[in-house]
Amino acid sequence: MTEGQATRSTRRREAVSFWKHARALLWSWDFIVGLIAGAALGFLPVVSPKIAASLGGSLLAVSGVAAAIAALVLTAMTVLLSVYNDAYKELLARVPGGIAGTLEPYRIVVVVASLASLVALASGLAQPAMAGLPRWALWASAALPLFLLCWAILGCIQTVNQLVRHVTRNEDALIYARRKERAEQRIRVQETQPEDQGFTP
Repeated sequence: MTEGQATRSTRRREAVSFWKHARALLWSWDFIVGLIAGAALGFLPVVSPKIAASLGGSLLAVSGVAAAIAALVLTAMTVLLSVYNDAYKELLARVPGGIAGTLEPYRIVVVVASLASLVALASGLAQPAMAGLPRWALWASAALPLFLLCWAILGCIQTVNQLVRHVTRNEDALIYARRKERAEQRIRVQETQPEDQGFTP
């Protein structure tokens, strides 16, 4: 196989892996529920003039909440990396994706929450200029940031559950590593005992 063929084969594998990952992400329950919730909440300013009048301030608040979620998940990533012991790191290194793979859900939530913050900020600041636009534009300006926010919140719930599982497995790996070490020590002691017993000064 030539270098060009190897490069094309690598690119095809990367493309297939990317689309599999994207399809799994878009068919996840948190994405679907977030999409439905965002679309439904986006109709509130369309049907209620009072809500539409306060939409700009509400979206700025959404921007702040989304930024706080991103900061929270970044903190969770830091905590997760700090609690990994050597035994659990060794186990993770043997599975596909390794340690970086365990951080992928956190990275996705941070990206989604950051997008939600930026889109909500832009949409909130643009509300005064959207007075004469069609209703669908008003709906879109509310639905998109709310969808991203709902997706980030639901993703945050999943990452918290994963954090708990990783902490539990990390403790189990440490216990197993200590048991293995004690077993190896006993074996070494048993191997040296016959020689000690047969030695006469």
